[in-house]
Amino acid sequence: MAVLSTVPSLQSFSELLAWVRSALDATPTARLLSLSLPLPPLDPLVAWGVLGSSRDRHYYQERPATQEAIVAVGPAALLELNGPQRFQQAQTFINACLTQGLRLQAEGATLGPSFCCSFSFFEDVTAAAPTVAPATVFLPRWQVRCQADRSVLTASFAIADREGYRQRLEEVWQVYRHLQAIAPQPFQLPPLRPNRWIEQQASDPQVFRAGVETVLAEIAAGRLHKGVLARCLEATAESAIVPEGVLDRLRQRFADCAIFSCGDGRGSVFLGATPERLAAVESGQLVTEALAGSAPRGETAAADQALGQALQANPKELQEHQLVAQFIRQTLNDLGLEPRLSDRPQLRRLSNIQHLHTPIAAPLPADLPLLDVVAQLHPTPAVAGLPKQAAEQAIRRLEPFERSLYAAPVGWVDDQGNGEFLVGIRSALIQGNRVRLCAGAGIVPGSQPDRELIEVDLKLQAMLGALI
Repeated sequence: MAVLSTVPSLQSFSELLAWVRSALDATPTARLLSLSLPLPPLDPLVAWGVLGSSRDRHYYQERPATQEAIVAVGPAALLELNGPQRFQQAQTFINACLTQGLRLQAEGATLGPSFCCSFSFFEDVTAAAPTVAPATVFLPRWQVRCQADRSVLTASFAIADREGYRQRLEEVWQVYRHLQAIAPQPFQLPPLRPNRWIEQQASDPQVFRAGVETVLAEIAAGRLHKGVLARCLEATAESAIVPEGVLDRLRQRFADCAIFSCGDGRGSVFLGATPERLAAVESGQLVTEALAGSAPRGETAAADQALGQALQANPKELQEHQLVAQFIRQTLNDLGLEPRLSDRPQLRRLSNIQHLHTPIAAPLPADLPLLDVVAQLHPTPAVAGLPKQAAEQAIRRLEPFERSLYAAPVGWVDDQGNGEFLVGIRSALIQGNRVRLCAGAGIVPGSQPDRELIEVDLKLQAMLGALI
């Protein structure tokens, strides 16, 4: 998507109209227009309230710790697909949009249009699963990207004819002026009546224990090196759950995680607070991580430090972590990259749990798209196991539910190839007043079914407590 021109800040709609008209006259082949305008710093949830709501197709991602966010609402271009080539087909769709697109940016609006993506854990979704496309990619009609010191509004739309864009531009100008006016405001939901859970039903704990025993037997027989099994919890609330309110609570409780939400515009919203980044690219640098092996937090600083030291010395947890780190290293090597990582994992402390963590980085050639890396990394041993195919077969066989978007890649990539994909864990699927949560545990030699069950339930309850 070529940047045809950059202009100083616009003071009136007539200036905007003249600028766009001149650019379109100079590029008669353009079929998509993306217009980026600078804004002061914005709370992303405040911006979302102007652009639309959780009822719309959307993608939301926020990192409270770094004050970075993206809010994307409504499709200017959309593709839903399935099958083994879904990542490649998504990239082909992105390339086609970029080829047909024209990007205009006002001075200071250097954060351009992004394509928002979600992929289910498996390349197909069974009939019993909630209605979720195995792969979705869309160019948002409205997008706001936020950083600590600035925000940028990007509006994208198809150019059906060379005169019909005036009405669209009038709408863009109105939204732009509205966002400028409310920029200092903090997010605040209107008063809601108290909500409560009226029913909760978790998958059978004995089925989970038996599954862990089966995976251990597969490991002992040499068919698996590691397996990951999850439990599912379904709950019903007295009244509808408001995703915007959930996201606000998540970012307050889990500020050290990435907060995300994907909505299909048909009543389903998948959201969460994930500690795990699958892969990100900024200015040609690929960043990923191994996050596996966990322990609870201590009630005192001394107890917390002791638990962390025990985690770093635990052979079972270290083995689980090394399997993930080695897989990522080998996968990146197979892509022709030269990853950099330390030999000893660090501690990643979250509000209710701590993990072994190894950051991994590598220079990324311009001709290798982020989605190609995502396709090879997903699913990592942290959420599936090893070997990959055998682990996936075990999940299909032993988990009595469909993973859908749980533990799958969600994220965005912009017109410059930068972007970030998260692993959709610590998550929930919301449909009105009903929610579905999943959480898993890694199984390696030394795993104990009861301890793995406790770990999974800890993760489920942490997420459930933030939903209402």
